Amino acid sequence: MTICEDIRDQNYEKKPIQAYKDKGVDTIFNISSSPFTIGKRKKRLEMIKQHAKDLGANLVYLNQVGGQDELVFDGASMVMDKEGRLIHLSKQFEEDVCIIDTDGPHQDKSNEIVYEYESKNREMLDAMKL
Repeated sequence: MTICEDIRDQNYEKKPIQAYKDKGVDTIFNISSSPFTIGKRKKRLEMIKQHAKDLGANLVYLNQVGGQDELVFDGASMVMDKEGRLIHLSKQFEEDVCIIDTDGPHQDKSNEIVYEYESKNREMLDAMKL
């Protein structure tokens, strides 16, 4: 189990998630409250993919969804398998519940993702509505 910043370690000397490397861990969960910014979902996907591949473990990224004061949390939780293949991406700006079999055969869905927002204005509108 890791918490939020444990996976956002690019600029840190100590990298908490790397403590799991070579430990034989099957699945790592990261619970997060990462606020929405335009283009962040794609950056998260690449970061989580890299960690899953580096660690050789499934990585389940669980992000808060909803509004809190001046912050908006966009959800978009995801699951990467041990090879860094995206096997699930939750809804953005909506609550979502799913069951994922990390032991089953997987296809990488990262190339299938259609970033549904044709414009930044539409994404901003959905964030403001939330």
